[in-house]
Amino acid sequence: MRLILISFFLLILTLTVYLTGCGGSGGRSGGGSTLSTPFPFSGNNPPLAVSSLKASPWGSGEVDVFLDIPADTNLYGVKLLRKTGAVPASSHDGTLIFDRHRPEISSGWYMFQDLTAAAGVTYYYNAFSYNSVGLINEIPSAGCNLKTQGFPAGTSQYVTFYCESGQSDVTAGDRICAFDQSGTFCGRVEIPLSGTADGNFRDLICYFDDSATTADEGGNLGEPVSFTINGLPAAATPAVTFEAKGTPGVLKEITLKLQ
Repeated sequence: MRLILISFFLLILTLTVYLTGCGGSGGRSGGGSTLSTPFPFSGNNPPLAVSSLKASPWGSGEVDVFLDIPADTNLYGVKLLRKTGAVPASSHDGTLIFDRHRPEISSGWYMFQDLTAAAGVTYYYNAFSYNSVGLINEIPSAGCNLKTQGFPAGTSQYVTFYCESGQSDVTAGDRICAFDQSGTFCGRVEIPLSGTADGNFRDLICYFDDSATTADEGGNLGEPVSFTINGLPAAATPAVTFEAKGTPGVLKEITLKLQ
């Protein structure tokens, strides 16, 4: 009988010690008990959103999308979605066209070429970051919403910009785009991989609108021209407008600086 009582006492003592030690630190509380999470600490926290998102239409069926990836060790990958009619509101709203993760992506600007875009269609893009266990940041920053359009239709009237001073913020492989006052894509040029010194470019042809058609192909006389370099805004010096309409091939030298 004494042996039975001793064994029962030891069993109670063992259960008491076990239940008391089940808490631990770094857990997650709920329902009055403490549970340790099965995920790394980063799994409970969504990463920072993509800092900025830019796009430039480039050609028939191509849009260049530039993503500014934040320097966040909790960020493992990024999903890019595309939609017509409205900006993708979540990581499941629209067509997934990009899903890449470390080490393929890293902090800083990353370019993705959307080769499935149709010419003349307005698209809306949005990017969503996620961590190593798949937790997605569903609330991207306001700068991650944008729309773009098809490539320039081209008309018989245009003005050509160039730079030979070496002072523009461009190098081999960069892409410059031009837009009229309403945002219509009206010109483009890609810096050759060889044969052009850094800071220079040539043959940036910007088209005028053709008044004989209902489409908006480009700018009207006197309208200002705006530029981007790899999707980022660039300021021209001197500031330029669509000028000398009716004189195709008019040349004008400018310097482009990233803003």
